[in-house]
Amino acid sequence: MSTRLRRALLALSCLAAGSTPAPPKLRLPTTALAETKPLPSYLVAFVVGPFELLDGGRAGQGATPIRFVVPRGRAGETRYAREVTPRIIVELERFFGSPYPFSKLDVAVVPRFWGTMEHPGIVALGQPLTLIKPTEEGLRRKQSYAR
Repeated sequence: MSTRLRRALLALSCLAAGSTPAPPKLRLPTTALAETKPLPSYLVAFVVGPFELLDGGRAGQGATPIRFVVPRGRAGETRYAREVTPRIIVELERFFGSPYPFSKLDVAVVPRFWGTMEHPGIVALGQPLTLIKPTEEGLRRKQSYAR
């Protein structure tokens, strides 16, 4: 599957995606979304919007790459999430006794959404849970993210 988007937008799905140059007549870049193994429909995820990607490092037995997908201009509010997410991956692997099973982990911060939904390779987290202004980075806010 692929999509054509304005250059200001980003498209992601459960697996890694790649971009191809825009055809001359269309002037819109094409993002090819990788094919997944068969999944129940409720686990399929697409994220499209004016987001920026932040490197979250690597974590776990397979050195899984972690990225944060945040609304533009809000990167400074991911400090705690970027610090603790790799540790959460390690603890989940220890608890389940197996490595993280997907090729990547994108943490997508969804505006105006409070909950969480786990998809293979991408987790949708509500903006109020994930983005913490540096002046509001207290224990309760940190606990709400880590839970």
